[in-house]
Amino acid sequence: MCAGRARYGILTRVRALDPPRTSRRLFWAIVGTCIGLFAVGAMFSLILRLPAQAMMTDARLVRMLMLEALLAAAWIPVLRRRGWSLGCISVAPEVLDLARGVGVLVVSYLAYWFAFTLVLLVFPTLPDFLRSLQVGGAPSWWVVAMVSLLNPVAEEFLYLGFITNLVRSDGLQVALLAGILARTAVHVYQGPVGLVSAIAMGLVFGIYYLRSDRIWPVVVAHSLSDFIALGRLAGSAA
Repeated sequence: MCAGRARYGILTRVRALDPPRTSRRLFWAIVGTCIGLFAVGAMFSLILRLPAQAMMTDARLVRMLMLEALLAAAWIPVLRRRGWSLGCISVAPEVLDLARGVGVLVVSYLAYWFAFTLVLLVFPTLPDFLRSLQVGGAPSWWVVAMVSLLNPVAEEFLYLGFITNLVRSDGLQVALLAGILARTAVHVYQGPVGLVSAIAMGLVFGIYYLRSDRIWPVVVAHSLSDFIALGRLAGSAA
């Protein structure tokens, strides 16, 4: 049985998921490969000072999807043998999840705007510095569509469905922080703007997931966010 009932302070939930017991060795093996590989790649991008304007190319984005597919093919069978299923990650999807996803996206954008405004109050000269670090590229629309559909599923099932889901046995605040740290480690190559966005969205996505046990609205929100961001680059290139 992958579900129970529980209530936890501010992050009160009507329903609590109960994922199968997973050894620390397996947990860190999955985190080390799925987060570590992308985090190392992000750090190399910074160390080698790769041009930010060439980050979102077709080749780079397709390589990302291929690596995500390989990691999924390696780890999903292992987790299934240990009792993992969709029911351990989220309550059943509903049509209303589409509207919920739009709402989650709006709240996450508001959180990003608020966080970035606070950063600018502390560092008023930051915009001049950020203009030289703006992530760019000229992705094709077919790549934009593929990334917007596939990447959110891979990332949110990892950050929330696996990491946050397991770590919440150590406390909901710890679980929220773990998901945010994983998210920011992977997106560090996007510079300060990307980090603020990852933290703000990670906070909203994580709180929503912990309160509702619904991952699909977060996937919808993430998908729309990717499509808007990458679509803007594709539209500018056209």
